[in-house]
Amino acid sequence: MAACPADLFGKNPGGHKSIETYSMHAAEYDKWFDGDFSALFNAEFSSVQSALTALFAEKEFNLLEIGIGTGRFAGHVKKCMPKSRIHGLEPAAGMAQICRATFQSISESVTVIEQKAEDLESDMFNGTSMDCVMMVTTLGFLGDHQLALSKIKGVLAPQGVVCVAFINGETSWGQEYLQVMRDRGGGGGGGGGGGGGDVCLEVSMVTMVTMVMM
Repeated sequence: MAACPADLFGKNPGGHKSIETYSMHAAEYDKWFDGDFSALFNAEFSSVQSALTALFAEKEFNLLEIGIGTGRFAGHVKKCMPKSRIHGLEPAAGMAQICRATFQSISESVTVIEQKAEDLESDMFNGTSMDCVMMVTTLGFLGDHQLALSKIKGVLAPQGVVCVAFINGETSWGQEYLQVMRDRGGGGGGGGGGGGGDVCLEVSMVTMVTMVMM
């Protein structure tokens, strides 16, 4: 069975060990989107697409996804909004490699920088200002939220927006996600699974979409 996030990250989901783990198991993790939670992934993407379409419609725009991972969400954005220019930040090298291959498979280009959000700098993308910075299930993985948001603000265009998508743990989807993680041992203490608090942080920060003017 494909790896669930709870199978991979430890007590410090934004830590160096977690990044290495995601890099090593990137291909296994990517299969997760086609497995138990493919319906959830499609529902999440529909929410994100609706928000982006309302803002940008047929416009050209620069989008930066923080924690672009294997490119699942960003790839769908590109397919549905072909005028978007996709950029990504991803600290796990294995994830970034799959992301580049994902975009190559649909004959599109993507700029992926292998860095954490806390290390984001405006010159990483040749000075390109972002019309939208998107984070999908990412907030729970940031080591320093205040620093990361400050760096994000630095790359936004004057009227740029931040799109944060998260599963509400109180919804039926969130509860089902939590149950699967418990069944897989994700609610355990140390080792390969995350502690209960870490799991709840990830889930509480992931199908609602918030648009924030910066």
